[in-house]
Amino acid sequence: MQGCASRKIGLLSSGVSRHFLRCFRATPSLPACPAATFPGMLEPLVVQLKQTGVTQERVPYLALPNAVLRKTSEADRFGNPLSVLVSWSVTHLLPRGYPTSVHPMYLKYSGWSAVSNLFGSVTGVLSMEALLTAVGVGNSNVLPLAAALSWILREGVGQVGGIFYAARVGRFDASPRGTSFTSTWVLSASTLLELLTLLAPQCFLLLGSVANVGKNVSCVASSASRAAINQSFARYDNLADVTAKCASQSIVACTVGTGLGCVVLPWVASSTASTLASFCALTAVQLYTAYLSLRAVTFRTLNPNRLALVLFTHWSACPTGDSSASSPALLSPTQCSRAESFVVPPRVARWASLGWTWLRAVGGGRACATSAGSFVHPQALPEVNPDLGSLQLTGRQLSQLCAEFSGENFLVVAADLPKSGVSLLVLQEASSADVFRGFVLALRVLFEQHHPARGGPSGAQARARAYCHAQYDTLQAGLASQGWDVTTHFLEPDRNRLTLSHRIADVMPAAMPCSAPRE
Repeated sequence: MQGCASRKIGLLSSGVSRHFLRCFRATPSLPACPAATFPGMLEPLVVQLKQTGVTQERVPYLALPNAVLRKTSEADRFGNPLSVLVSWSVTHLLPRGYPTSVHPMYLKYSGWSAVSNLFGSVTGVLSMEALLTAVGVGNSNVLPLAAALSWILREGVGQVGGIFYAARVGRFDASPRGTSFTSTWVLSASTLLELLTLLAPQCFLLLGSVANVGKNVSCVASSASRAAINQSFARYDNLADVTAKCASQSIVACTVGTGLGCVVLPWVASSTASTLASFCALTAVQLYTAYLSLRAVTFRTLNPNRLALVLFTHWSACPTGDSSASSPALLSPTQCSRAESFVVPPRVARWASLGWTWLRAVGGGRACATSAGSFVHPQALPEVNPDLGSLQLTGRQLSQLCAEFSGENFLVVAADLPKSGVSLLVLQEASSADVFRGFVLALRVLFEQHHPARGGPSGAQARARAYCHAQYDTLQAGLASQGWDVTTHFLEPDRNRLTLSHRIADVMPAAMPCSAPRE
């Protein structure tokens, strides 16, 4: 056995098993062995390790006795068609430098996402066949011009729907997982509407237009959320590479799904009943695999739901709010991702939760009791920058708030039970750190109001301010130590900030002129 070769060169045989080659890839530094060491070896394979940024690129060359070194093909290196396919997929469908260049959960996300796209494409084939049948393709009694005009009107109405949706939502970065899952079920609902044109061809323009609006809304939501999801997987500033490979994976999955849909179409489209039954089965798999893919996504940034889940869980385990080393640890981004719900849209959850809160309030119960690990409904979260008219504040009350928060760039307005609402008014000159501190204070006020061991709503704001004064810095350091990004957050959905014409240090008896302009 010869001495250990340099790090740049390793010798392998083209006849060596795939298992040995995998081991070689995992261990770049191997001793150089003579050709006689490997039985059945033809010629040695020279692998050059090139440093490419933070990863290494392995370039194989075949060393023939009387020929210049040449790069080997995948067949030369493996000789197994399945191995060739796997190697091609890694090269063309996964980011450069995989697996070290992306988050460890990237493969799980991309795999389930590809399955979801595949089944979605199959349902797309079914819906396209239904639309073409409903519009009159193949029917000699339908005028081609009328069919073309109906199709054009359907497409035009749908484009407008996507524009209005993007303008209405505004910020997609706060909850990318929820937005992405919403895009999936909206797409499925739109596909169902297109299939229903088989039952009512005379309503083609109505059903087709509404379905196309939904598809454009789904496209906008999916595109907007995909950027944040790709950013969560990227490492070493390779966001563009991750985005490009995500597009390649989607193209491959959709192409395979379309081909599969064309193959099964003659069997499943034999009747309307079989078409709808096939659609239901395919959609169930599509939604479930989309859910599994999004479960693999982890964000380090904090939005209202994540911060409330982390803090309420921590405070419920330690009601006094002691953030010392002996107190329960804060949830990490991975733990929070597993506990966070993203299936139900926030507005739907808010309506359902408000109805349940009203019933409990009428029955004499508490509006919302927090417990460790419980889902934080939107109605239990502080409302940031609400309209001043909805708060029903008098001028004297606003003056008292300004005096109480004279050293802060925000105001916290707490309502008594059974409303039990807390609002955060951010002043125009507030920084990102001010918004974060104000939101933590507002969450603590909610906790003091509803936790049975904290004394109820009476004096909740004073206790919350005392807690933040003593524990805020420790709490913020604990969040950072768990891996949370405390400098960039999405706690302020709309910058409808408050501008005061006067700042006071004492309580003023008269109303203070103020305005809340929209930016």
